[in-house]
Amino acid sequence: MSWSSSLKTVTLSDVKLFVKGGECINFQLDGRQGSTIVAGIKRHPPRGGNYCPSADYTYSFGTIGLTADTTGGIEYVDFDITDYDHGVHGWAVCDRGAAACTGANH
Repeated sequence: MSWSSSLKTVTLSDVKLFVKGGECINFQLDGRQGSTIVAGIKRHPPRGGNYCPSADYTYSFGTIGLTADTTGGIEYVDFDITDYDHGVHGWAVCDRGAAACTGANH
């Protein structure tokens, strides 16, 4: 993950998602300033639904970019992932200032 020098664009490279066969997952990501979404929301699958492979599968998304038009750019990237089979929702937040990601399941 890299931020542009203007801080308005975040690029995620070589994005992949592993889903165990028989499970159903979706995820989304967005760029934020405080609690305000300034870039995104990018949902996967893009038209809704879930990824539900019959056998273990790794989905490859390549590069995903988020771009903000607002002054100050993107402060952090918020990732949300939902496992519908187990009723688990997890998240991670990647803060440009801390240069680290934190997350949890709930």
